[in-house]
Order: sequence, then structure tokens, then C-alpha cells
Amino acid sequence: MEIKPNFWKFLIVLLTGIVFLLPSKEAGAASLMELLMGVKATISQWETDGRAVDYPYAYTKMLKYYTYGKLYASYALDEMAIDMLKVALCTSAPVDCKPYKYFLLNLGLKNYYTLRREQPILLANTEAAYDAYASWWIGIFESKTNPFRSADYTDYSSLEGLVKEDFITYWVDFWKNAPRPVLFVIDYPLRDNDVFLLHALNYALENGLIKKVVFYVKSPYMVAQWKQYYPLLYQRATYVERNSSPIYIEVY
Repeated sequence: MEIKPNFWKFLIVLLTGIVFLLPSKEAGAASLMELLMGVKATISQWETDGRAVDYPYAYTKMLKYYTYGKLYASYALDEMAIDMLKVALCTSAPVDCKPYKYFLLNLGLKNYYTLRREQPILLANTEAAYDAYASWWIGIFESKTNPFRSADYTDYSSLEGLVKEDFITYWVDFWKNAPRPVLFVIDYPLRDNDVFLLHALNYALENGLIKKVVFYVKSPYMVAQWKQYYPLLYQRATYVERNSSPIYIEVY
């Protein structure tokens, strides 16, 4: 049996991607340039062999994370760029890696599978834009001062504007088109991704994107701490007691 040249190209790209994602004893990860080259090659291969059409969710997701990876790299934020590119590459070959970052940590599985089946491009665009802005927002949230200023005081406000604008665009689109209710799950105590989700839901409520939010909680005390940060979300939400540590959030 003759093995076509395209097979060898695909195998090389796949193995290259796996190598990039394996732990490194020196740096702990592949270099930024290696990841940029690896993701670019994978995207080109998918466009050539038809997988870009056959797998719209994975292709769109890979392309968007690659775009955000390049954007962060252009501002010399290598660690954040590498995080985006790892998700992109892992999406094409999820071998011993996790092809997600923030959004999918909280989104309910039923909603995920429904969106992936029925609206794959909507899911991919929302997920990538959400994660790109969350990476920025969480970095600011965790620091008392702006950590994204280099030694020469280069301002990153233009970058913040780009990722925030993208997030808002796709967040609005998500709530216009996603089937409701949408279920999210957060932990207690809250993790970084949980805090950003509350921030995102508060924005959606403030701007009329969502109509109703129901929290299923073990104790009202678990959500009382949010009052000072997200007063509208706290006041407008409905609370239902549920004997479970994770907090379930149902959004209509």
C-alpha cells in the first residue's frame, strides 16, 4: 500500500506538536518561537487536508488562540503568549494535555456538548476571547499594582483595549445565540477562573444580556462575600439551598 505524502506531513506536524507540549527539564515548556511555528504549521496542514472544514470547532479555536498568542507575543508577554499557544496546539492533538483554560472550567458539560454540536464556531470564538481577556484581567486582579508595565514603563493599555473589546463582542454574541439556560459551576473558596466568571456575569446583567441568575448554594454565607464586588449580581440573583460544595449557577 502506498502512503501518500500528505500522511507524512500530517504525522510530522502531529509529532512536532506533541514534542512541544512535553515537559522540558530546562525551561519547563517549549520556547515561544517553537510554539508559534508549530501552531502555524498545524493550522496550514488543517487548511490543506480539509480538517478546517470537517472540524469547525477545533479549527476555529486553534486559529483564535494562535491569534491571541501572537498578540501577547507582540507585547513581549511571553508567558501569556505561550499559555494561549499551548491551548491552540493541544486542541489539534490532545495527548497528555488539556485543551482549555478558563471558560470551559466553569461551563456545564451539557451546554458544552450542545454548543459544540450545534454552534461550534460560536463556542470556539467565545471560549478563546473569554480566555484571552481573563488571562489579562486575572493578572491585574492578583496584583495591587499593574504588573504589565516593563522596566521602561511601556504602557499596555492598547493591548488591554483589544482583548477587552474582543471579549465583549463575543460575550454579547454568545448570550444572543446560546440556548438557555446556561449552567456554570464554581468552587468554594473561589478560584481565579470563578472570580472572573462572576465579573463576566455581572457585566452581562448590567448590560441586559441576561435576565435571570439562579445560584444553587449550600449556605447563603458562601455568596455574601460577593456583595461589595458585584452588588447588582448579588441583589438580582435568586438563591436556592443545595447540599453540595460546588456552587451551580443557572443563567437565563
